[in-house]
Amino acid sequence: MSPLVGLLVVVIGALAAIGLFFALERWLRRPGLAFLLIGCSTVLAAGLGIADGKRLLPVLFLLQTAGFFFMAHWRWTAARSDSAGAGAPEA
Repeated sequence: MSPLVGLLVVVIGALAAIGLFFALERWLRRPGLAFLLIGCSTVLAAGLGIADGKRLLPVLFLLQTAGFFFMAHWRWTAARSDSAGAGAPEA
């Protein structure tokens, strides 16, 4: 298998997983779940890459993970504050 076909398989798999994660977030009505799962997936991919002896891409994956976890926390906090504010009477 050529390297480009391998890369295409990885990209298509990642897009399918991201779509599945966002569909699961919507179905379960848990804001931030998709970003949390994407962050966990990048940590897993980085660990597998480091175990395989690679360094550059796994380190980039680990650097992206902080942003994914931040987005998950931000969406979760925004949903909590929106739901808490919805019950309060308007002034």
